[in-house]
Amino acid sequence: MMSPESEGDGDFGGLDAYDEGGVPGDRGVGAEHEGDEGEEEPKKLDLDEALRQHAAGYGGGELHDDLNLANDLSNSDFMSPSDSKEFTVKLQKLPGMRLGVECVQFAEELVVQAISEGMIAEEWNLKNPFLAIKEGDVIRQVNSIRGDPKKMLSELRSGLVLTIKAEHCCRQVPTEEEEKHQTVKRTGGALLRLHQRMEMEAQIMDQAFAMAAISRRHERQDLDANVWEAASAWNLESFMFFEEVPFLAAFGYTAKDKLNWEEGKMIPNLTMDLDEHFEQAGCTWYVIKCKLEVPVGDGKAETMTWEAPRRLHHLRMELHDRMKYYMEEKFYARVFGETPFARHMAPRGTTARLKAWLATLASAIKKQEVPPMAAAITLLFLHAPVPLDAGESPKVEPPAVKPPRPSHILAI
Repeated sequence: MMSPESEGDGDFGGLDAYDEGGVPGDRGVGAEHEGDEGEEEPKKLDLDEALRQHAAGYGGGELHDDLNLANDLSNSDFMSPSDSKEFTVKLQKLPGMRLGVECVQFAEELVVQAISEGMIAEEWNLKNPFLAIKEGDVIRQVNSIRGDPKKMLSELRSGLVLTIKAEHCCRQVPTEEEEKHQTVKRTGGALLRLHQRMEMEAQIMDQAFAMAAISRRHERQDLDANVWEAASAWNLESFMFFEEVPFLAAFGYTAKDKLNWEEGKMIPNLTMDLDEHFEQAGCTWYVIKCKLEVPVGDGKAETMTWEAPRRLHHLRMELHDRMKYYMEEKFYARVFGETPFARHMAPRGTTARLKAWLATLASAIKKQEVPPMAAAITLLFLHAPVPLDAGESPKVEPPAVKPPRPSHILAI
């Protein structure tokens, strides 16, 4: 239900909303909106159920053809492993998420030891049974890295867009080899710090999956308040170190490095529009309608559209403040001087200011007036889907899942 524009962006304490188990708690929402009396209240989903449905197809909400990611994955590079010794797995992560692949380095190979339940790798397996990655498989290549297990492992941990070449080998790692990678037994203060870190990681993962659950989705009324509360505490601080150049390449952008664009290349066209907002979990959420057109040759372009609800706090901290950091103050003023950002406390006129500022940002990216790192953060912030024809990048949705569990092997 749309709220008056004068409504502010309510504050939310991210960590206070979690119980001892690190799972978002339902603190409740205010009274029902006026005018809703007599209407049948939609069924509410708790966080776990909402995220499971997100993995299965965004809670049952209809998707446009360009967002039917399950079909895109099932139809791309489809062949039985028997047709090729190596097979390709394509995955996309969001900040704070793990692939759910446990592996160990053995005999100069990276061997898969287990696939964690409900995470990104398992979601791929369910959608692509003939290309499933399983226990005992050997990972031969991750993106452009091949033959170096340590570097491949690092890429699996840090990469957001991953093209993995694996081989069904049924490797059996000896027990004594697994024991080499077991976590050192901790006691006292070290054990307490370990549990605190694990709880924090679980909270960050819950926030990331909650944000994924509300993004790229047209029907959000069935999401429970604790999903919105978890999403409201989401931020990019937990994952600020990533390779901007290969990330941008997955979306059709070409850059020399994180500060300089490659000249003379075709540039994808990103547009952002904002006309509506709504109240949820004590916060005002602004619906950013996004469109990305990626050139694919012969004058054609692959077009993707999606929605990204975000709080004013998200927009200010994760986009506005970062743009000012990435650009010199004088240069920022020259680009955004005529379209200032929204004021604090979200007074009347906030939607119009945000609309104009986002349009300026999209234009600046198109004209390459901002450095590549700014464009990368924008795409990451908007949870942009990866184009199918922009290279070897996947078009896959992260699954909904439980918080990460402790592992005695290398968990990614």
